This record gives sequence, structure tokens and C-alpha cells, in this order.
Amino acid sequence: MLHLGQFVTEGDLVPATPLEVDDSDEPYRVRRKARKLADNSEHEQPAKGSVEGGDVSHEEFERITVSARRLLEGRECDPSTDRRREAVLSAFKSEVGQIHSSKGLHSSCHEADEAKEPESVHATETPRQVTRERAELIKETDGHLLRMKAASNEADEESFRRSRQQEQLERTKIGTSDDKPTHPETFQSKEVQRTEKRVASDESQLKERERHERDLKRLRLYEPTIRGHKIGSFAEFNEIVDRDFPGARNNELFNRYTGDVEKHFRLRELVGTNDTLEKGDIARLAREIGKEFTTTKDWLVKGKWPKDYELLHGAISKSEAAEKIERLTEMNGGIRCMEDVRSRLANYYAAPEYQSSPNYQRDLQNAERYFRFLGIVREGGFVTEIGRTLGISEGQARRWLEGKPPWMIKLAACIPYEKPEEGYVWLPMTTGHKNSPNDFIQVPLDVRSYRDIETVVGKLKPLEGTPMNQFRERFGPTDKADSFMYSLGVLLSDGHAHWAPDSNLAGSQLVMGLGRAYRWSLDYGDGTSYHLGMIGLHANRIGDQEYRLGSSAYPSKGSYRWQSENSPFITWMRRSCIGIPDGSRKTDTAVEANWILGAPENWRASFLRGICDGDGWASIPNQEIAIATACNSFFLKQLLSTFGITAHEAKWKVVVNARDSLDRATELGLFKYAEGRKSNLEKMGEIRKTFNNSITINEEQQHLIENLRAKGMSWGRISEMIYDKYGYSWRYDVIMRRMGKLETMRRSK
Repeated sequence: MLHLGQFVTEGDLVPATPLEVDDSDEPYRVRRKARKLADNSEHEQPAKGSVEGGDVSHEEFERITVSARRLLEGRECDPSTDRRREAVLSAFKSEVGQIHSSKGLHSSCHEADEAKEPESVHATETPRQVTRERAELIKETDGHLLRMKAASNEADEESFRRSRQQEQLERTKIGTSDDKPTHPETFQSKEVQRTEKRVASDESQLKERERHERDLKRLRLYEPTIRGHKIGSFAEFNEIVDRDFPGARNNELFNRYTGDVEKHFRLRELVGTNDTLEKGDIARLAREIGKEFTTTKDWLVKGKWPKDYELLHGAISKSEAAEKIERLTEMNGGIRCMEDVRSRLANYYAAPEYQSSPNYQRDLQNAERYFRFLGIVREGGFVTEIGRTLGISEGQARRWLEGKPPWMIKLAACIPYEKPEEGYVWLPMTTGHKNSPNDFIQVPLDVRSYRDIETVVGKLKPLEGTPMNQFRERFGPTDKADSFMYSLGVLLSDGHAHWAPDSNLAGSQLVMGLGRAYRWSLDYGDGTSYHLGMIGLHANRIGDQEYRLGSSAYPSKGSYRWQSENSPFITWMRRSCIGIPDGSRKTDTAVEANWILGAPENWRASFLRGICDGDGWASIPNQEIAIATACNSFFLKQLLSTFGITAHEAKWKVVVNARDSLDRATELGLFKYAEGRKSNLEKMGEIRKTFNNSITINEEQQHLIENLRAKGMSWGRISEMIYDKYGYSWRYDVIMRRMGKLETMRRSK
């Protein structure tokens, strides 16, 4: 049996003492101990070494070693050409085979002389280099042997498999079969399998241990930076915090971890420029900086940093806060404090409703908290911590910084910052999306003259679009003043201002329900929508309403319905323009709109048409015009008198029946969209022109009148029937008197 000690040549300093190894030792541990013993022992250089098969010189051994390497690398085709090279390779094979079979290594080393051979290849090499080269060659030979055995086993298995297949084929031909299953793996060497598994496990454990030791020694100490700015000392850290993040000093957590920053800088000073660590360095450094071993190890090996750097990464600096707050102020319409909010709300039309709403106190607290929050953020610091101290959630604080302020701030930002004229306030035409008022105009709280309305109407913006173009083609052109006054008349008659659910905006909707029995109801409703659009308000037809049995309303065929958008402008029209307070019924409350009596005639005429289309009528039989009212008789008589129309008050109505007044009403055109009433008024005027009391009632007409009376027809309707048949007629009272006289004359005869 050959031993490693037998391969000693000049320049190889391997200890002569045999190394006894326990069977439980792993091969890589044996090799490591052998190398350590070889490196630490005193060495001598013998002049010659011995191998199985004869003595060789140092040069000869070197040549043989090179040949062995070539043989292992596959560069020698015929290893039998040199028996000495074959002996060397056999010795290495035998030695490696002994390692795997006995799990040990037996080596006998010989002490060497100190004499040197200048011409030797190893004369300039150190003993450690020679020994390591020897160990590497052993390792290569070990792997080569395993591959050779595996290849041999595979070849044997393939040969056996082929022979077995041939045998089965021959048996099949002669009608025999072999029921025994063939398992080629049964013939594989179990020793080779165990060796391969052990070697693979050893190599895996060695690689894992080497990787762990390599990672443990690599330094990854974090280089302190704040917002990309490198920091060189703890004093510089404090200077940056005091300058850019003064608000961070108010954070208890930040102050608690500031000491770690100082220790981290101390650790960087102790490490210096080193990039590796020796065993025990982490524990020593942890003691020197006064920090736990685990934390120190995380700083050195894992590259972690003190908590304050993480906090500052999510903090807002003083300059950033100033820029952000300036941008928020611009988004909030220039509002900087609660004083600005109160100033704008004081000029807001719906301020009384908002201040009396149940949400006002909550909105006020949120607004005050919002400005306190911005005041603290202005000094820089941690947004989350600032919000927590004020009782604000992190999400709420983030939304505020993103430009989503509380409702009160948002409302105040919508209101123009200019102060309105004396006695005027800012009123939004629409409430906008999610109750965001917009399109503000100045309106007077008390309307004293049509001049006040003229100023408001001049600022209104008519709607545009397809519906408005269709209305214009259908009903003809109109202007904003005419549309405003007509809409005001509708609001007093058939229109109803419904208080919207969001009462904090003082919004109302104009709703109309018109009977389906009248052909002209559709024109009346669409015409009203047209006029509302001319003053900037959307309105459209909605679902019809059927008559319900048991309803308190008069029996009908149901009604068409229209509805406008929700707008504080309708509330203002009801309150300030016709003087009907909130919560009051039109039928029970007299209007206060004397300014209308002094308005231009076309304004008054449009207002009167709006009333008459809803509550007026024209009766041909009675030869009169009437307007239904419960408490506005005096105002309506005054209004009619401004046109030279005399009216008198009757029960639940104001009546016009004087001939000249009827002529004036016909000339004025009291009805606009109520075509049935409009045609009655025109026909009544035509009949009235034919009245001639000098014409007597002939016999044919007497028989017609008697027959119609027998059927129960009224005198007024008879007057109309005579006109339809003869083209002229008499007033119903004239017909009644003359027929009475004729009856008296017949009875006297």
C-alpha cells in the first residue's frame, strides 16, 4: 500500500509522522488537518523520494506529475507508454480509493534535509505551495476516479440491458417468456452511490460554510444621507435637522433614537477604511460604542441604519412645507386663516342656512384643526405624528396635504374674495358636483327697484346646446329680462319652489304639474323650461303623474311634470323678488313685490303672462277675464291698472269684464303658451266687435234661442252659438232681457 509520504521529493516538505484519523472524520476535514500540520511543522528537504516501482529524481517526479495531470485532463492517449507515469497514477488512485473505503487517510512523512538543489523546479517554491499543489492533484484524481467508475457501471448496465433484451427477443421467438422484471439499477455499485452522496453532501456543506463566512466578513456599513445629501458627522446631522426639520425635535420617537445616530457615526470612525471583519470584531465594536451586539451586527453586515434616518426619509422639510402650503393656499382661493373663512362666509347668500345646519359646528372644528395642522407642518417634521397629536388620522392628514381641505374651507374657497356691493351678497347659480357651489353672482337681499333686478339679470348667462336651439326654433327668440319676469310669474302661479335636501346651500327646485286634459300644457311646460334656460337654469320634463283615487285633488286625467335643477337662485327669486318667506304657502301669503309696479311695461307684461298662463282664464259666455287668487287681489288689481285695465275683486278671483278693459287685455295678450285661453280671449274680442243693440232678434233666432235654453244651455253660450251661426251676436244679458220681453208679450196676448 502506498502512502502520501512515499511521494516526497526535493522541495516537498511533508511531515514524516503518520497522521492517524478516526473513521468518523469526513475527508475534507482530514485534508484540512493534513495541510495545517504540513504548514506548521518544521520541514527538511530529502534529496530523493521513492515510489512503487523504483527511485526517481526530483526532475523525474516533476515530469511524472505533469504527465499525471495530462492523463487526468485526457491529453494522454496511451498511459502504458511510460510505466513510471502509470505507477504514479496508480499510487494516486490507490490513495484516493483508500480515503473513500476506510474514510481515513494514512500518510507517512519523512523529514527533509535543509540542503537545496538550485536546478530543481521547486527550488524557488515554498513548502506550503508544494503541499497545496499536491492536495489539489489528489482532489482532481478523486473526482476522476468517481467519473471512471460511474462510466464503467453505466457501460456494464447498458451491456447487460442489451443482452437481456436480446435474450427476451430470442425467447419470444421460440414461444417462451421470462416473467421476472429486469432492474438495471440492481447492478449498480452501492459503494459508488454512497460515495457520490457523501462527496456531494460534503461539497454542499463546505460551500455553504464558505459562503456564510464570506458574507459575515463583508462590511455593508450604511453611509449616512438625508435627502441625497451625505453627512460626515453627528454635528452636521444636528445642523441639518435644526435647519430643515425643526419640527422633528418635537417628536418623542425621533429624540429617543437620536443617540443611535451618534453611535453609528462613532462606529464608522472605528471601522475606518476597512472592508472586512475578523472574528470577534463585532463584539468588540459593540462594547466600544455601547450598543447591543445584534444591532451592531445589523449595522455592519446587513447595512441597516438608525431609526432617525428612516423617520427623516418620510418627513417633510421646512422648505418643502412652505412650498406645499403656498400651493394649498392658492388652491384654496387665497384663504390663509380662519379669519379669511369667516370674512367670505359673511358675504355668502346661504350663510344663515349653513350656520344653522347640524353639521356647522363639526365643520368649524375641522376647519380650525386644518389651520393648526398647517401651522405645525410649516416647521417641518412628521406628518403622521403631527396629525396624531391633533386627533387626525394619517389618511386625513395626507388628503389635506394633497389639496382636499375640509368642507368649510372648500366652500369658502368657492366664494369670490372681492367684497360685494353694499346690500349685496354672493349667490351661486348652481350647487355643482358634490355640493360645490359655483357661478357666483351678486344679488341684493332686498329688492327695492327694478334697477336692482336689472343689474342681476345682466350677469346671468343663458344656457347653450341642442335643447335651447330647439326651444328657440319652436317658440321664437326672447331675452333674459323677459325670461326672468315670466319665470317669476310662473313661480307665483303654477310653479312650486321645493326646498332641496341640502338646505345648508339654500337651494330650491321649481316644480310644475300641468293637467293632461289641456292640449297646450306641453307648450306651457316646455316654454317655462326655455325661459329658465335663458337665465342659466336647467329644467326638463320628468315622469308624468297619474290621478290617484282618494286624492284630495280634483278628479283629472293626471298631469305632466317638469323640474328644474337645484339652485339658490330660485330661493332668492321666491324670497327677495316676490317676498314669500320660507315655509309659507303662496295661497296664504300676500306677495311683496311693489318694485314690479314701477318696472318697464314689457317686464310687467311678461310677469302678468306668467301668472295668467297658470292661474288665469278667459270666458266667452261670461265675456270676462279672471285670475284666481286667495290673498293677492289688491296687488293684481294694481298690476292690471298699470296697463289701463280695470278689475274688480270677486270670490277667490280678480275679474275683468269692462269692454274697454277687455279690449286692452286682448291687445296686450295676457296669455302666451295657454293656447286655449289665448284663442278664447281673441274670439271674445271678435264677438265683442259685432255687438249691435240696434239689431233685433228675428223669429228664426227666437226659435233657436228657445231650443238651446230648453236643452239647458247658458245665455253666454247661446251668445257664442249665435255668433258662430250668424257672424254677429249680442251680449248674453241683452239676449236674456229681449227674450224676457218677448215672452211677456206672448203671455199678454
